[in-house]
Amino acid sequence: MENRSAGNDKKTLAVESVLERLGGDKELLGEVVELFLAEVPEILTQLKKSLEAEDWKSAAKLAHTLKGSSSNVGAEKFAHLALILETESKEQDIEGAFRVYRQLNDEYLAVRQFVSDPGWIGK
Repeated sequence: MENRSAGNDKKTLAVESVLERLGGDKELLGEVVELFLAEVPEILTQLKKSLEAEDWKSAAKLAHTLKGSSSNVGAEKFAHLALILETESKEQDIEGAFRVYRQLNDEYLAVRQFVSDPGWIGK
């Protein structure tokens, strides 16, 4: 059974579907997720700076990048939030963008927590 984020039907990490795309290669899945977790903090930092500067074009582009990378690792709720943030950025909604940005940070922590369990790939 896969872990789900509380209060949302999007999965924290859709392990089975990503494994299927990777031909069942659990080692590769671990490497891909590790790379995702290593790259996201810097992108989130850049995204926050873009939002603070009201650089909507950069914010939308960074949110789009996060949406793609999170989709690749099966972080469904993270990808959904990144899509919302991309939309909020395009609409230049500062309050909405920062609200979703905070949720995105929380979901990043949820993904980190999920994979901290040594048996996460088997979930």
